[in-house]
Amino acid sequence: MCQISPSYLQNLKNYTHLTAQRNALLKEAGTVNTALDILEVYNEQFIHFAWSVSQMRRRYCEKLNLMAKEYYHVLSAGREELHIRYDSTLFDENLPEEEQLREGEKKLRKIQADEIRMGYSLAGPHRDELELDLSGVNAKTYASQGQQRCIVLGLKMAEADLIEKAIGERPILLMDDVLSELDSDRQEYLINVMHKGQSFITSCTPQLIAGRTDAHIFTLENGQWKE
Repeated sequence: MCQISPSYLQNLKNYTHLTAQRNALLKEAGTVNTALDILEVYNEQFIHFAWSVSQMRRRYCEKLNLMAKEYYHVLSAGREELHIRYDSTLFDENLPEEEQLREGEKKLRKIQADEIRMGYSLAGPHRDELELDLSGVNAKTYASQGQQRCIVLGLKMAEADLIEKAIGERPILLMDDVLSELDSDRQEYLINVMHKGQSFITSCTPQLIAGRTDAHIFTLENGQWKE
């Protein structure tokens, strides 16, 4: 997102800077009386930038979800459906904007004592998560190694599409041994997708690539490269 959205990058910089200052105040709040008063002022700015960052991330994740689920459907042979959701620690996406901001401020006040005790911010975009589900099951907990690989490939392909759509240029893909655990049909599909732009693929089995593409193939033998 930092590569394709200057406004997001600026918001993130502002938020990161403000969070560092807020953390310093939280560390002082237990011993410096005026720190609590200053903290109230910082909280208003913190909520503003936190909401801006989280909303831009949420919109990006909605686009990522639509594209990644299509790639995953093919890579997994349609066995499960991938769903990506941005999980905010401060804001409820189902509420109108003003209510989200009010609820976010309430959450900050509710956890303020814990934040002062810990000495750092316990909620905000820096603590948010990207939730990945496979047909309603948490992928982080229950996905197999093969499913995890297909999720990563689907995410990376979708990410490349979004970058290309935003800047008009497809990013270079660096793919490390991505073909070995896929069957022949899915290998063919992935190679065709990677043909959209420039890719570097490493593999211990070059025959998986040779004959399927016009790519240059290099081998490393005894510390020497050979084409």
